[in-house]
Amino acid sequence: MSSKRKCNNNKKSSSGGNHSTGAASGSRESLTDIAADMHSILQRSEEISGEPDDRIIKMMKEFQDLHATLEEDGDDLTSSKLARDVKEMASVLKEYENCGSSDEEEADFISGMAQKIAAIKPPSESVKEGTVAMVHSLQSAGGKKTNGSRVLVMRHHPEQDRWQVRVEFQDGNVTKALKGANLTPLRRLPLPTGFRRGFADINNFDTIVPQLCELLLYHKGAGPGYSGDFSPSDIIFTGYASMALQRMGESNFMCFVATQLEQMGGVLGLGNLCREAEEPGTEAAVFGLLEGDKMYIDVLIQTMHWTGEIIEEDDNGGEIYMGRSGFNGPPTQLTPDQDTAPYVRTMEEGPVLILECVAKYSFAPALWAALADSEFFHLLIQRLMRWMAREVRKTRDGKGLGGKARMILSSMFPEFATTLKQPISAEAADEILSESSTLFSEPSSVTL
Repeated sequence: MSSKRKCNNNKKSSSGGNHSTGAASGSRESLTDIAADMHSILQRSEEISGEPDDRIIKMMKEFQDLHATLEEDGDDLTSSKLARDVKEMASVLKEYENCGSSDEEEADFISGMAQKIAAIKPPSESVKEGTVAMVHSLQSAGGKKTNGSRVLVMRHHPEQDRWQVRVEFQDGNVTKALKGANLTPLRRLPLPTGFRRGFADINNFDTIVPQLCELLLYHKGAGPGYSGDFSPSDIIFTGYASMALQRMGESNFMCFVATQLEQMGGVLGLGNLCREAEEPGTEAAVFGLLEGDKMYIDVLIQTMHWTGEIIEEDDNGGEIYMGRSGFNGPPTQLTPDQDTAPYVRTMEEGPVLILECVAKYSFAPALWAALADSEFFHLLIQRLMRWMAREVRKTRDGKGLGGKARMILSSMFPEFATTLKQPISAEAADEILSESSTLFSEPSSVTL
């Protein structure tokens, strides 16, 4: 390039008008089509010869076309990570069009944009249990109405080579069996989401569920896809989740650090949503847990297996019992059993309530599969079994949580449903309490 350039409208009209690719014509039924267009654009841009001006203008035109199509197709696509990437790049290219730059600046820009484009990949074609996917390319009259819908992937039926899925907003306890070729796994939502933390409208599932789920996060640092400025504890914990926690009695959580308070508040908020909104609220909670960071599932388990000490006041003297040992270990260990009334109530209205509500519905296997994929799943099973065993011992936590644990385990492991209808024997309880950590010592020791 021999001279400095200006990205101006004259340049655009002389070069950009002849570069329409038709990549964005028509309505997109799924993210697969958009992903294919993205790769097609990348391949064509790499084949362009001539001045960088023409390359940038052509890329800008194609991305603007894709952006317009995404706007037409609605929230199901614009809410995806891939769609946001397209919008961001269209915006950057538009800004560049109206600016002036030197040759060196232009070269740096083109290099940077090439790296950003190369980083955008289509969603993996590998469907997996316990994830969220999008339906596409169904040809029947009924199937076409389902195209573009999000689904919870529940389980695979190898004999038919089909996936059992739950379609979002489906009326009734109904599931569908679809081929993997008609499912596109959706990328997990990036962070931060931009919501005001913990503050939400209870009547709007689209905002309240992501906000509550985001409270489950620890600081993620500045890895790929994350903001280095994002840290849960840096944002004021307020609103709906805070009120859910306050209902439990703030003085009972004096042993919790700020992050634990936020996480328990988020889980209590989700539990309340599942109870109050019943099936729609429970479904929304599962979608929220599975569409976001994988840490959501890990922390949901940790609120049960790695629970901080939840204390209670003495009704007579007002003294607080606290300070037992065993609560400072790593999250790879089970914290001690607790039988205070505030502990039982917190479990009943938080994490256990979520699992209890999910177990009522046909889409439960989607959450169970996601839980089983966590490195802490065996510790969740240990905790559930200890509650079940302590039910026989008639401890307060056993009496309050043992029956619920049996119901949840029956849903996770249907082959044991008949056995778990009644409390287990005293001998079985003794064995569980003495050997559960040995029996289930590794994630691989428990499979669904």
